[in-house]
Amino acid sequence: MKANPVFDAAREVEFRKANKRWDIIGMFAGTTAVALIGVPLYGYFYGFTASAWIAFGVLFVMCNMAITTGYHRLWSHKTFNAHWSVRVFLMLTGALALENSILKWVSDHRRHHGHVDDPYKDPYAATRGFWFSHMGWMLRDYSSAPMDFSNVKDLEKEPIVMWQHKYYLPLAVGLNVGVPLGLGFGFGNVLEMFLVAGFFRLIVTHHTTFFINSLAHIIGRRPWSTGNTARDNFILALLTFGEGYHNYHHAHPGDYRNGIRFWHWDPSKWAIRFLSFFGLTRDLRTATPQVHRRRQKTSHPKDGSLVAKTSTVGVNSSVSSRPAA
Repeated sequence: MKANPVFDAAREVEFRKANKRWDIIGMFAGTTAVALIGVPLYGYFYGFTASAWIAFGVLFVMCNMAITTGYHRLWSHKTFNAHWSVRVFLMLTGALALENSILKWVSDHRRHHGHVDDPYKDPYAATRGFWFSHMGWMLRDYSSAPMDFSNVKDLEKEPIVMWQHKYYLPLAVGLNVGVPLGLGFGFGNVLEMFLVAGFFRLIVTHHTTFFINSLAHIIGRRPWSTGNTARDNFILALLTFGEGYHNYHHAHPGDYRNGIRFWHWDPSKWAIRFLSFFGLTRDLRTATPQVHRRRQKTSHPKDGSLVAKTSTVGVNSSVSSRPAA
């Protein structure tokens, strides 16, 4: 981590006075309580069926892949283009993950890249500690994460993104109720499906993705850049379908891959590449070997790699449009 993050006493007073988000606090408290109390109790008294755990696994994969492939690599950094059908699928499964709309998620993430580790401008600055970067940043109306969409003007032109943003709450609630309900009626285990594939899947999805904001800035290696707190962590890559190669990502945010070696666990990279064979994804951007060598020779004092111009967000001179492993 940066050795000496700059904190200002006056700004700290205002920062700590930020109003609590009781709606968010209630959502996290409620889903966590149901999952951690309801699931063990149900298992103790009734046991579990294989269908519930299969549904949990399938929905967990779908939600986490939607976040890394859609919210992150497609919309935040524009590391590839996708057919409308792929965009719709990622938009819907992203809503099922219940991590806010694409527009808000991307706005926060672009701000994170533009001001990484700044305690007043990075929405989930790791320099404020594990709790803040993991969850705390969402529980108050902090000035570092304003409802300001000036950095996502490009996405405001995309109908799929704006439709999801407009109807996000009923869409997210409807999917998180309707999908477990439908599966429960189909397999004859409604309550079990709600507990396992609904609530438990939701908190596992949340905390594994939140680990990228927290643990991926605390534990791991920094082979690509020592100028910010982002780190490569194989365990986190396993949990998040490739997002754990976070030091590489901050060094080369315009690359559709996070794990660049063929043996790196990055299912998102493989899915994007696989879909390109059918024309469902295209314009896959990668960092060139020359840029890799330049980046490894220097330590970068600031991320600064996600430019503000909407036409080139997440794309800079370090990337090309050739596909790679």
